[in-house]
Amino acid sequence: MDPASGLCEGCLRTIDEIASWGSLSDASRLAVLEAINARRKPPTTSKQAPAADVRLLCDASSHPDWPNQLRFIQRDWLSCNSVLIFDDQQGATLFDSGYIKHA
Repeated sequence: MDPASGLCEGCLRTIDEIASWGSLSDASRLAVLEAINARRKPPTTSKQAPAADVRLLCDASSHPDWPNQLRFIQRDWLSCNSVLIFDDQQGATLFDSGYIKHA
């Protein structure tokens, strides 16, 4: 849960919305889904990652064996790593290693 917003960082629901989901009517579930859509941030149109995410990218220049188009993303809170490959013609491709939750 994000302490500032009170929303789940994955599904963007409040703790009350998550707890009551199983007992909600279809109309109430639809209202929650509409609220989630309103909470979503629009995608960035820039080719550059948002400033908060730039610190997560490991620059290829710091690893001489890596091509310049390659970025490594390490997420400490999961046993997960991703590799982002930039391509000027097709955009970017993300390879995610998956994750294992820590106990």
